[in-house]
Amino acid sequence: MPVVSIRASWAAPCYRPTFGADRVISISGSDSPAWKFIINLIYPLSMTATNSSLTIPIALLFTLTLNAGCKKEPAPSEPTKSESITKAAEEAPKKTPEKAASTPPVVDARQQAMDAVYESMVRGDAKAVAQLLDLGADTMAVIKKAVASNNVNAMEIAVAALAKLGADEAGELVIQALKHDATSVRVGALEAAAAMKLKSAIPPLLALLADKEADIQATACNTAKTLETTDEESLQALFKALQSSAQVVRVSCADAFANLAPKKKWSQAITKLLLNTRVNARIGAIGVLGIWRDDRFFDLLVGRMSDADANARAAAINAVSRHTHKSVVRELATHLEDPEATVRIEAVAGLGRVPNGKVQGVLHRALYDNDAGVRTEAMVQMHRFGADPGCAITVSEFLADTDEGVREATALTLLRLKDPRTFKTMQVHLKKEKSVEVRLRLIAAIAQSNPRKATPLLISLLAKARGREVGVIAKHLAQLSGKELGLKAAAWKEWWKEQTES
Repeated sequence: MPVVSIRASWAAPCYRPTFGADRVISISGSDSPAWKFIINLIYPLSMTATNSSLTIPIALLFTLTLNAGCKKEPAPSEPTKSESITKAAEEAPKKTPEKAASTPPVVDARQQAMDAVYESMVRGDAKAVAQLLDLGADTMAVIKKAVASNNVNAMEIAVAALAKLGADEAGELVIQALKHDATSVRVGALEAAAAMKLKSAIPPLLALLADKEADIQATACNTAKTLETTDEESLQALFKALQSSAQVVRVSCADAFANLAPKKKWSQAITKLLLNTRVNARIGAIGVLGIWRDDRFFDLLVGRMSDADANARAAAINAVSRHTHKSVVRELATHLEDPEATVRIEAVAGLGRVPNGKVQGVLHRALYDNDAGVRTEAMVQMHRFGADPGCAITVSEFLADTDEGVREATALTLLRLKDPRTFKTMQVHLKKEKSVEVRLRLIAAIAQSNPRKATPLLISLLAKARGREVGVIAKHLAQLSGKELGLKAAAWKEWWKEQTES
């Protein structure tokens, strides 16, 4: 059944009827007597209200709510402020957000410089070390990056730079690099440790004395010498490395041990090693005694000159030649007849360490050895006897030697002797010589032997020259004349013509 609600609100509270200022009456049914009564009562009052003393206008507000159901519905309430704002926001037209303007990234010039140097290190550029050091305060950061990267090129350059730094942090990185897998990195780290006098590198250094790579062992010996590792453990490690099968290790270790080990304490162990059945051990001991140069061990070394092994004999000859004993020349000359050419070569080289007056005749004899290596070694020594008038003439004869190495050594000796009497002989042999290297040496020797005669000869040679000879001839002409006329023979011919006519 429909429900009708009538709400009467009095706008003028000064008139107060008997039923109150605000009344709500609910009536069910449209034909109810009460409904008619209310209408008859209220309608006239909506126009005027009459009292015994005054007439008051009344504004009535009627609100009728008809509900289809049987339940009374409450009157709608006003929206709150927050609800109004939310609704307005929802009804507002949607705007497409504008795309934010792109901001260019901030360029870090310092980081760019570091990255550029690191890339240079990775490539193994020759100037990378200098570039790395030029970074100043950022140098260590790039070095650390290289160490962490494990890139061999970068690591090699990093340790080379570390050798020039003295910071404690640099020392730690050097020690870390000593354990790197790459041979070149370990070698560089050893050299850096030596340059930095890094005593903290001694423990890992001792382990590297037994490294499987000969270059590592040899460099470790050199570093041990630089760091002056004279403790017992270090000397024992060097003594063991002294017996290495690699010559480069024995040579480096002999030098380190001889300079670090107390002679009085270790001489017995070294001399005993001379009798070792292993040839490498004997050679190592010979090397140490040769550096000590103590005449007390001279006879022992002479005895090793007759060792059954040719390499041991050669090592003993080298050691004997370093002594000042009066019988050195005699002992060395004896071994110019050794059956092994390597031993004879060492004997000739040893004679080169003896003062001039005692060995010229012996070396002259070696010039006619049947081995080209012996003849070459003897020829290299002949420049020492330039005071002898016949020396240059004898030397020039070997421009006809069958071995190219001997001829080249001869031309170099003639260059050093600068004897004008050999000019003609050199000119003749230059015409026949086929080896480029020998020709280049002969051109230099000709220019130095007789500058006046050499100038026109060199100009004529320039006209026919090819390849490297062009630059060499032009260089010597410039040195002789004090002029820079280039590589063209025509310009030099014109200049020479002016010189001869003036």
